Amino acid sequence: MHWAAYGLWPLSILHSFMLGTADEPILRLTTVACAVAGVVAILWRTGASHHDSDRRRHVASQEWS
Repeated sequence: MHWAAYGLWPLSILHSFMLGTADEPILRLTTVACAVAGVVAILWRTGASHHDSDRRRHVASQEWS
């Protein structure tokens, strides 16, 4: 579900800039703030690692009987 939201997020930003009828600066600023928050969330989600990720990879690569 989260990955679907990340995938559809650019469409909402595009919708705000392209199809928004209000030309209020505060609404444009809100859209830019949401875009920045989305980029930060995606970078954090894809770049964050757990402190024992090497150990998890090692255990996952072992042959299980």
